[in-house]
Amino acid sequence: DLSVWCFACHAYLNAQAILQLRPVHETSYVLKFGRALPFNTGQHPKVKEDDEMMLGAESGSVRHLTSCDHLVASLSTDLARIPNPDTPCNRCQHPRGNWLCLCCKEVLCSRYVNKHMLQHYQETNHSVALGY
Repeated sequence: DLSVWCFACHAYLNAQAILQLRPVHETSYVLKFGRALPFNTGQHPKVKEDDEMMLGAESGSVRHLTSCDHLVASLSTDLARIPNPDTPCNRCQHPRGNWLCLCCKEVLCSRYVNKHMLQHYQETNHSVALGY
């Protein structure tokens, strides 16, 4: 769903509003959906209603932070090149719904599978991950 989560803040991050996250969000969108993220005439992406579910924006009352102190220490310097969203978990090979560590670019499964991304955060303190 292309949501960005900060384990340290225990919160989702607004990848469209946070400048450091825009490149990885745009790249992952193209890789997952085969088309560019829709833009308006300004610099900020404009999301059409039918795209909201694909972007993870339909989240009810969940608030998406527009800043996070963990981004500086947690982001890889090369987020323009990321693994394909179909990449299986590096530990258990689970094929879907995995997360990409935005620090080291390791792909690991969610807390609903074998919790490998959560374990990765606990072992490495890599705080920020993108959900495919």
